[in-house]
Amino acid sequence: MIIMKGFIELLESGLTENLDQIRFDEKDLLIFQHIPKTGGVSLSEFLRANLKPWYIVKWFDVSESWRECLSDLDNKGYKLVGGHLTYEHLQEFPWSQRKANLIAFIRHPIERIISHYYYQLTPNNPPYEAFKEKYPSLENYIQSLPNNCLTNYWLLDQKVSDFEEAISLLNQRYSFIGLTEFSYFSTFIISSFLSIDFDGLKHNNINKFSNYKSLKSKIYSDKNLMSLLISKNSLDLQIYNHIHRLYQSNMDMFIEHLNQEKKTTVSTAPSNIDNMSINLIDSIKEAYLIGKEMNLNGCHYGLWHDGKKKLDKPMNYYYFLAGLCKTKQIVRVLEIGTYRGGSTLAMLQGIEIEKADILTIDIELFEPNVLENIPQIKRIIGDSLDSKVISEVVNHFKGQKIDLIYIDGLHTYESTIAYYGIYTMLLRPRFVVIDDITLNEGMSRMWRDIKKTHDCNALNAAKVDERIRPGKAGFGVIQLDT
Repeated sequence: MIIMKGFIELLESGLTENLDQIRFDEKDLLIFQHIPKTGGVSLSEFLRANLKPWYIVKWFDVSESWRECLSDLDNKGYKLVGGHLTYEHLQEFPWSQRKANLIAFIRHPIERIISHYYYQLTPNNPPYEAFKEKYPSLENYIQSLPNNCLTNYWLLDQKVSDFEEAISLLNQRYSFIGLTEFSYFSTFIISSFLSIDFDGLKHNNINKFSNYKSLKSKIYSDKNLMSLLISKNSLDLQIYNHIHRLYQSNMDMFIEHLNQEKKTTVSTAPSNIDNMSINLIDSIKEAYLIGKEMNLNGCHYGLWHDGKKKLDKPMNYYYFLAGLCKTKQIVRVLEIGTYRGGSTLAMLQGIEIEKADILTIDIELFEPNVLENIPQIKRIIGDSLDSKVISEVVNHFKGQKIDLIYIDGLHTYESTIAYYGIYTMLLRPRFVVIDDITLNEGMSRMWRDIKKTHDCNALNAAKVDERIRPGKAGFGVIQLDT
């Protein structure tokens, strides 16, 4: 089925079950409307790598650059054009003469405005000094913006004030609207529409304003500022919340669709293929897909072991751990190897907060403040193979079964096989995840021995999807109880 418009209608009817049947006409031009601070740089790079020739308007002279693009459309044969195009710019496009699919990403309106303000105060925005002088405070900036600037400046014209009318017009106008908060799933959909293989997004242009996260936290606790933001963006919030609900329901339907396919695959699988292996492969893929949609801000690896390099963003396998916790309804977790708490916090994001019970152990205390004042997380400082620590772990979980053991301790055969043997026997988890299973010969031998006893119930997730753990370290997943 070739589509041109009506994306919201597709979401409302449930597009995921028929996703493989919906396509853009490859002869039609793709127009990417890049609304600032919605993840557009990452999407633009992805599209440009797959659609050539392309033209992206110059951000510092959008109007002139756009007119230049329009004048060259026929001569250059562009497959993709885009940039920071407003509603007014898009009105200049010859819609009656040229077939084109208009796409855009949107983001929670308040989050976008805050992010855009602080981004413009950084050197990444060359006129940042003049901007700071013009808007010395976030409140000044908010007051300068038109009401519902997402709807009335970027997506539609200033006359639209009714929610139903806005949704109807967006449905008529856009062939695709993605959500930053569902960036992975959104890009998966647009890739399918374009018949492009999707192998993940590289996130670029992240806000690097000093203390941005703590500043944002203060903003959300400022009642007057939040009241101003909400009152000036009431229609934008309605539209965003509606599309967010549609994405969430389509994501749920997509997961259910995968589960149904999984059952069909298992029932028709050749006898030499273990059903458990098929289930585990699908579980690994599903966990990473869901995890990539989760907000893991603050879940950082931190200072590397060399004491020099600092990793200030989530590791890829953090998304997998968070997604595994969410998709498998994991509640009770033992972690061996806290380090700086990034993986601990990532797993917590995937667990229903009222039920979460995470016990994490490390022989040393790193980042003592990171996990403080989080009642769902208990920290033990000590050797995981010390008899007193083992008893403390058993007492913590009251001798009951748990859901997950995550092992990232001392990377030797003897230590890791001991962690695995002792704690799986005592805690009887449903899943065990072991990091760095092929880091060295000792770890590789450990993994080979576990594979001998668990066969298809133990898989290297990095071989299922190399994005989970890029490189050669490996990431073992063992399913012990279905």
